[in-house]
Amino acid sequence: MSQSGVPFNRARPPLDVEGVRSASEACAATSSASFTGGARVGPSTIKGAGYGLFARSRLARGELVGGASYSGDVLSLADALKLGDDDKEYVMAMHFNVHVDAKRHYGYLGRYVNDSEGTAFQRNVKFEKNVAERRATLRALRDIDAGEELFAEYGRGYWRRARNVK
Repeated sequence: MSQSGVPFNRARPPLDVEGVRSASEACAATSSASFTGGARVGPSTIKGAGYGLFARSRLARGELVGGASYSGDVLSLADALKLGDDDKEYVMAMHFNVHVDAKRHYGYLGRYVNDSEGTAFQRNVKFEKNVAERRATLRALRDIDAGEELFAEYGRGYWRRARNVK
């Protein structure tokens, strides 16, 4: 049992897209006609952001984005604190002593969601964290059209760290 009362283990849920070893493979796999998930990976509409995540079909407000979660290597708080700031880009705090790092896990589609801070775009999804499953899912904050890029809020800590690294 961790200090937070949540049993700690490093178990990871299954990937959203199995066998993907790079962002370009995720882009190809989620653009395939055989892919049944609710989102696809593609070049972001934010200049310099790399890849983004896009709705494959219309999403209603409150709907979960099917087949798009966020997970990865499970870290304790102590593990997360040992990482340098430049290694925390894909670390999501799920709970005080549970963090997940999606840096090396290209098959978790939630890792491609960008934050719209500093752009003309508005946030249209939010991460809903499930500590027990060591993953987060995406929920639509408003109606989203097919092809629209998905944007979530990373939080002040992410941007504070990101500005100090650059």
